[in-house]
Amino acid sequence: MAQEILEDDFNKKALELFHFHKTHNAFYAHFLKLLKLNNFEPQIWTDIPCIPISFFKHHKLYAGELPEEAKFESSGTSLQNKSFHYIPSLEKYHENAKYIFEDIFGPLMNFEFLALLPGYTENPNSSLISMVEYFIKNSNKSDKNYFLKDKRELINRLENKTVESEVIVFGVSHAILDLVALGYKSDAEFILIETGGMKGLKKEMPKEVVFDIIHGAFPNAKIYSEYGMTELQSQFYTDANSLIFNMNARARVKIMEPNDPFALQKKIRMEW
Repeated sequence: MAQEILEDDFNKKALELFHFHKTHNAFYAHFLKLLKLNNFEPQIWTDIPCIPISFFKHHKLYAGELPEEAKFESSGTSLQNKSFHYIPSLEKYHENAKYIFEDIFGPLMNFEFLALLPGYTENPNSSLISMVEYFIKNSNKSDKNYFLKDKRELINRLENKTVESEVIVFGVSHAILDLVALGYKSDAEFILIETGGMKGLKKEMPKEVVFDIIHGAFPNAKIYSEYGMTELQSQFYTDANSLIFNMNARARVKIMEPNDPFALQKKIRMEW
């Protein structure tokens, strides 16, 4: 289990980052000025003004010089509704993703990874693909062919495992459901990490319904969900066969009132 970051230490680092972006991120400084907060001094991380997530679609957000190492791009049907996240260090991004993953599942070297991620694999700037590629390269068996193009190939890989290590499948929800709809099943024991939702290709459905359908075809699978966004540098995972996402040691969440982006929401209702 990863050592949790103490609240005082997290708060100190968050305030340092606020001042860094206020000084070196021209867009964020302008954002604060428009809000008449250019002289604002937050005392705790929950006081730090956050930019709307939609700004990643319409503005180049970065501090200092424009990072050239990586630019993550969200999925979307047109250039106009895609978000872009400029990443100054892929090494740090991957290290953080590894830290979060291993806190829940254990060392990458203990696993063989398979990926069924249609739609994402066609996006060379996908943050999910970047993370999974890194996991594969640092796992018990690294192979470029572990990104599966044929849904049916997943069954063949599960039924004909070539290594003793446990198999983890990263699968986008709609592709896994397509596989089940075709009548494919397996009694193999493996970990399935579903992510990505339906991406407009299927009707959205409650997560518990998705889990029930998948369990019907893969009764011995441990099903987890992963939540990540192009705009974030952290990922969140559920426990096995759970609908509740866990907080990772390096992140904090604050939920704002929908009609007042500067007020913390007092009553939280979660719906799937």
